Amino acid sequence: MSNLQNSVIETVGALKLTNRGGFVVKLECYHKSSEQSTDEKRDGSTGDITLGKSKTLKLSEVSGVKDGEYVTAYANVVLGKDKHGNVWFKLDKNSTKVACFTIGGTTLDNEMGYVGIEDL
Repeated sequence: MSNLQNSVIETVGALKLTNRGGFVVKLECYHKSSEQSTDEKRDGSTGDITLGKSKTLKLSEVSGVKDGEYVTAYANVVLGKDKHGNVWFKLDKNSTKVACFTIGGTTLDNEMGYVGIEDL
């Protein structure tokens, strides 16, 4: 997992989360209007992601998120501590690139990391 912090490195059209923890999590889009903005919002959601499973959130299907905004993954941990990615991407809803993240640990003590880019 990469520890890149607060940097925009690529344009993407989807987010993916793999659950390596002993809990249930939902992937959401965490987005903001500009790189320096502090107006982060959460939109969209996958269904439950259980241990060992992955889900992809296609941002073209998420209302409330606009092309050109900055996006990262938000892990909504059921009955636990939520996390979000520290690597930001510029959204292009037509892009076939997917920003991939993992989350692991326990419900209240988990860690999320950026893995890399893959194609849809």
